[in-house]
Amino acid sequence: MGVERIIGIDFGTSTSVMRVKRYQENGQPVDDRLYTAGVKFANSSLVPTLIRKMQDGEPYYGYEAQKEHKKSNLFDNFKVNLESPDPQEKAQARALTEEFFVYLAKQYKDQSSGGFFGEADETERTLISYPVKWSEETRTFMLEAAKKAGFKHVEGMDEAQAAITAVMVQSADYLSQRGYLQDGVPANILMADMGAGTTDLVLCRYTPGKSAKYEILSAWPREGGTLFGGREVEGMLQDYLRNKLPEEDVDTVMKKCRLDMFKSWKEDYVSPALARDETVTECADMEMVTDLLEIDVEEYSLDRAAFEKMASQYLKGFPELVNGCLKDAGLSGDAVDLVLLTGGHSQWYFVREQLCGRLDRFGAVGLGKIQADPERIIPVPRPQETVALGLVYSPLMEKIRFDFKLQDMKDDVIVTRFEMEKVGKNRAKLKIEVSVAAFEDAVEQTYQNVKDKIKVPGLERGKATRDIIEKMYGKEIFYEEAANILIPKAYNEAVDMCTKEIVSRPIIEVTQIESGKPFVFVAKVALKPKVILGRYKNIKVETAEMCEEKIIDAIIADARMDIPEEMLATKQEQMAEAFGEKIQEQGISVEQYFQYTGLTREALLEQFRPHAERQIKSRLALEAVAEAEKIEVSEAECQTEIRKRNDFNNGVAEWMSETADIKEMIEDIKVQKALDFVVKHAVK
Repeated sequence: MGVERIIGIDFGTSTSVMRVKRYQENGQPVDDRLYTAGVKFANSSLVPTLIRKMQDGEPYYGYEAQKEHKKSNLFDNFKVNLESPDPQEKAQARALTEEFFVYLAKQYKDQSSGGFFGEADETERTLISYPVKWSEETRTFMLEAAKKAGFKHVEGMDEAQAAITAVMVQSADYLSQRGYLQDGVPANILMADMGAGTTDLVLCRYTPGKSAKYEILSAWPREGGTLFGGREVEGMLQDYLRNKLPEEDVDTVMKKCRLDMFKSWKEDYVSPALARDETVTECADMEMVTDLLEIDVEEYSLDRAAFEKMASQYLKGFPELVNGCLKDAGLSGDAVDLVLLTGGHSQWYFVREQLCGRLDRFGAVGLGKIQADPERIIPVPRPQETVALGLVYSPLMEKIRFDFKLQDMKDDVIVTRFEMEKVGKNRAKLKIEVSVAAFEDAVEQTYQNVKDKIKVPGLERGKATRDIIEKMYGKEIFYEEAANILIPKAYNEAVDMCTKEIVSRPIIEVTQIESGKPFVFVAKVALKPKVILGRYKNIKVETAEMCEEKIIDAIIADARMDIPEEMLATKQEQMAEAFGEKIQEQGISVEQYFQYTGLTREALLEQFRPHAERQIKSRLALEAVAEAEKIEVSEAECQTEIRKRNDFNNGVAEWMSETADIKEMIEDIKVQKALDFVVKHAVK
């Protein structure tokens, strides 16, 4: 039976993404319904849409282009110039786009040649996304650029349709159970794609069912108009900190603080803190600069009130955009059934607040159904990858039916249902359901933890009941933290139930979180690969020096094992964490280390890759030797090792309280005994 491989390419303004999914001839996916493979760039599924050209003409792309070089030109944001009225700008943007597509094609080809994406004889189809409001000429150029780069059977899809496809496939159960979508019933969906430069709105009418229909009602703004992107916020935050510096030192400090520093501060600290209604009082990167220069910074408290005062004109932009889109489509706000939030900028607290009518002083957005039921706002789980996922999910759309039946769940234990499904070689998906009672307990615990931090007009902090807070802010205000409480415990329970050994950190996706229903999430994991040993006895070594390493290298070279990329990535992360702890013991923060060396986290992880791969292969090979030789660990050996570890930990034995610790210790002893065995049986 033939297999078709779909490559989805989201060529973005600031970052680009490539996802891959495989389908059988009957249209069924080869792997799990939601599983996709990603083309990797420095161990990331996202790649900066950047090209840097040296004076001698040598180009660098993506993460390599981020590294600063004095004698070079950096090209960024060239996607926005593909429809520039300036012929020269447009021509340059097209040339850069074609060049970047060649880079993407090379990355895909290099990774697919190793069989990572499937068999070599599979047919390929490529889907490219583009903004709804692009002209037919520019859309055609995009398709031709992809073909020219070497991609096969290239087709196009607008970004809005791709995003809707991703949400429909990922959230079908949720949308059906809530009654938000029904087969044959049209629904008006407002999609806000909130990126680094602008926010683009698309209002469409989607009718699910066997003959699904998709109609664009408005793409807004048509051209120019209101800017409402992440870069505007970065600029405001930069000005905010600038005003906290002594006037005579502003230029000195700002020259040493790159713009991406403010972007990181925004994404990693300010946005999450304000979402939790907390106050930001420091910017570590700038403080490091001012400390080195011995410059005093005025104390500040950046909370929601301070941000809204600073950004008052900016915050008026979102209602203008939404109301303009509704007017252009000839619809009232009450006609909007769902709102989809995509793009990294959608994570800001004010987006949801404005849609729910809780920041009307900056302009009213009259979305009646949304304000009555904020759960109609669907923030996508991986906003920067949504479009690419929708492209490769597109064959699944005709299989979705919005007529699911709820199942009765009567158990009140934390994990009421667990399923493990293999979704590819050495990979699995764990579907974990948590009882309604456990979810309710977690929500109540969250309320007790945060009630003193929530402002309710007319009441002292901590005096508002849970019911009052939920009526004011929506029940979902407690959901995220409740999920954070439940997931670690439920995941550990599921791991104990699992008959396979998991060797990676889980990728978690919440699939159901709603009052009165079980909490459901999926954990995608890598499984321990099988090792087929070759020769491990009578290995020849010339000298005793480096004997162990040479023997292990020989065993690895003669063994066969397929290391999951997730397992390798987990090991790299562990090494990076250990490295970070080590340099912090020397009084240097990780951020300082990166600044002094010019390295990025991605580059550091890549440096660890060969060491991580060797450690994994060594461990797996020796575990296989222990199994082949039926090596066991006696009670006396266990007690001796426990005493050693307790001595190392100053006599504190609590680490032995967990069964997992005992199992890990026994495996460590087996591996050491296996190493002793192969060394003993080596020949000189």
